[in-house]
Amino acid sequence: MRPLRVAILGSASALLTRDDRDALFEIVDVARHGTPPRNLALREEYDRETAEALRDQGVDYVFLAGYPYIVTRPLLATFPDRLLALHDGDLTILDEDGQRRYRELHATRRAVFDGDTETRSSLFFATERLGAGPLLLLSGPFAIAPIARHALDRGDYELAADYARIHRRWMIAASWGEMLAQAIRLLAAGTIAIIDGIAWVDGVPGPCRLGEAPRFCDSAAARRGIPASCPFIQS
Repeated sequence: MRPLRVAILGSASALLTRDDRDALFEIVDVARHGTPPRNLALREEYDRETAEALRDQGVDYVFLAGYPYIVTRPLLATFPDRLLALHDGDLTILDEDGQRRYRELHATRRAVFDGDTETRSSLFFATERLGAGPLLLLSGPFAIAPIARHALDRGDYELAADYARIHRRWMIAASWGEMLAQAIRLLAAGTIAIIDGIAWVDGVPGPCRLGEAPRFCDSAAARRGIPASCPFIQS
């Protein structure tokens, strides 16, 4: 069986180091000229050409890592349930309407300004609904430093915004490489399925949580509901 062929689009692609790679998969380099146009109609043509290039190279899955553009129908249609995106917001947190609170581009900054005490990154399957696709992985927590709260209390919003940018860089550097490697290994092992808008990992609904074990994992009654691939299970 040939290795899984994976393409990573975006500025954070370099976070997947050689140490993260193994015989289960290979990274396919797809060179594109220029950046995606801002006009969405023109971007559809750009995405169509990108999709054709990826398909011609036998790519199985596409990851968006630090890719700040809306993905249009041609790319989504070519890779249904095979296009995944990394995001610097915790997509398990819902707002008062039951929608994901931190779907937007500046998720870390909003979390800081909302007074949250920690942030997490999410990895999800991209769909036509921005930031609303099935969740696969959730990073460990990143504590928001007290300086952010102090800045907001003083009305120093510029300092709070500066802190949010640094906090986001920390999250990306510390977690995105691990999340990419873990997701690709799960996909290569064939343990993931998308059913009714939910990513199932080893027969258990996602997301799989990385980093610090949630309290759920400590419950003896919940052991049957933890995926066999969960990093907190000792083999």
